[in-house]
Amino acid sequence: SFPVTMPAIGLGTAGLFDTTQAIVDAALDIGVKLIDTAQAQEWYDEAAVAEVIRQRNITDAFIVTKVHPRSYSLREMKIALTQSHNNFGGKGTIDAVLLHAPFCWQGHCTPEQEAVSWLDGWRHLEILRDEFDIPHI
Repeated sequence: SFPVTMPAIGLGTAGLFDTTQAIVDAALDIGVKLIDTAQAQEWYDEAAVAEVIRQRNITDAFIVTKVHPRSYSLREMKIALTQSHNNFGGKGTIDAVLLHAPFCWQGHCTPEQEAVSWLDGWRHLEILRDEFDIPHI
């Protein structure tokens, strides 16, 4: 990725569960401009974060999401990125996409998903970057 300026302080949304929308809304009210979310539904509610961003028509926040290790295959990553972009309102609405972790946590992936390495996941993210208009990976 090329050099990027991003807010030094942001809101991480892991573990907010039912309070995700209210906390994201409050953070935006006090001027938070970086929101970190992820596709790991066990801990995050990416759709709830996106709902607040869309409802408030926020265009100046730096949005980061993460791809779960279960989605590191090319096929699954394309599905996951499509869902994230649909959540946030289309391509070009997410500023950065990261790989969430180098491996699956025990019990969160099938053996087939565990067989796809983080390095393969990175290569797939590079392949899909332009298609999904992701400025930073």
